[in-house]
Amino acid sequence: MKLERDGAVETFWFMVTGAPFEYEHHKRVILTLEDITEILDLRRIIPICSHCRKVRDDARFWRSVEDYFHRYTGTRFSHGICPDCLLRYYPDMVEEGIDENDSSGNKPKIRRHEPLTATDSSDVQRSAGTGNMTNPIRQKAVIGLSEGDRFRYERVFTQTETLQFGEMTHDYNPVHYDERWSDAKGFSGLICHGLLVGSMICEFGGQVGWLASGMNFKFIKPVYFGDRILCDVTITRIAPGGRSEAEAVFTNQHGEQVGFARLTGLLPQESERVLLKRMIDEGDPDNNLSGVRYDL
Repeated sequence: MKLERDGAVETFWFMVTGAPFEYEHHKRVILTLEDITEILDLRRIIPICSHCRKVRDDARFWRSVEDYFHRYTGTRFSHGICPDCLLRYYPDMVEEGIDENDSSGNKPKIRRHEPLTATDSSDVQRSAGTGNMTNPIRQKAVIGLSEGDRFRYERVFTQTETLQFGEMTHDYNPVHYDERWSDAKGFSGLICHGLLVGSMICEFGGQVGWLASGMNFKFIKPVYFGDRILCDVTITRIAPGGRSEAEAVFTNQHGEQVGFARLTGLLPQESERVLLKRMIDEGDPDNNLSGVRYDL
């Protein structure tokens, strides 16, 4: 169909569907016209960068392939890694042999590490300067994260850390320093700062390169010096462009939930994951958790 707009004739494409029905003993049809011009336009030549693979839209903005197709067709993408790239870039994650469940007969076996768990405190064994050892959480971020991915790690909080946290934040609430005050509040001893415990989410965020846009904490029970806290993080939503949501549950050594957090932010896109992989190849010297040993 050709229509005139602003003195110019433009061609529009419509998909027509009909739904017959009867009303007052008369046969009628509801016609629906759906503008599919933008979808058909995608069949034409699409300008794409030969290096970063971004696509230029009609407004001359450069967008990722995922964002471009989602914007114009509503298509969503799920990121993964093909068998050839898995063998080429992550041979240490591939077992010898072929996956017998793959009908094509060419899919390598992948070592499964879900959920990832680790301990993190003075008793953590790190291997600084051990060459190509890579933090599994960061390695997973390079391959590509998905909704439902789960990461677990532990940490023991000390009084020294609480004092240091108070110095950094200027939070000198006596509940962290004076037992008379903690007794008056009904606690059985001095307690850690809530945000100190909540900061455990930073280990996950730092390893995957999560750019935080929001954090919402709920502190349920006190955390005392010497408590071992398990942080259990689950990615709950990944939207086009990397906008994501996650939840974190904090549990003490008695199995009691002491806190909860909801997170929003941006996950690394393809070009950023390539850069993260390059950092790993260089030994990840700025990452003090690069050699953390996870209890998988």
